[in-house]
Amino acid sequence: IPNSITSIGYGAFMECASLKSIVLPESITSVDEAVFYECTGLTDVSIGKNITSIVNGMFAGCTGLTDILIPETVTSIGDYAFQECSSLTHIVIPESVTSIGYAAFVRCNSLTNIIIPESVTSIGGYAFERCANLRGAVIPSSVSSIGKGMFYQSADYGKTPIKKQIGVLAKLL
Repeated sequence: IPNSITSIGYGAFMECASLKSIVLPESITSVDEAVFYECTGLTDVSIGKNITSIVNGMFAGCTGLTDILIPETVTSIGDYAFQECSSLTHIVIPESVTSIGYAAFVRCNSLTNIIIPESVTSIGGYAFERCANLRGAVIPSSVSSIGKGMFYQSADYGKTPIKKQIGVLAKLL
């Protein structure tokens, strides 16, 4: 993407199965929803430092994506942002993120652990639903709002070892 581009519209690369790599340059300040929806061949992503949100459905259905580095400028991860990224094994959520949206990581079957930073205050419902291999999660005391079914039908649902640091967590899961 050339440096002259400042925004990317809804679904701009939707279903581009042959797209393997993308660099979002520093010039981009606005990205609309579902930009890379079902780009099944996408394996390498570089996100510019002027992106402040992983928007709704941004990488949904990117089954080839194995890991992603989210820059420290990102403050939110939107609804369905990584839905069905079935090969996603590793993600680092930076300290700048304050919210994780509804079903943000639903069906990310290769995720085994998730560490949520102290900066996060809310996690949407079903955020980690059906993550078949999720074996552990760390949820900090900063989280004051957790939506329904956060780990619904994930590996060993109800037995997933969770480092509990908030009193109401057990009731919400």
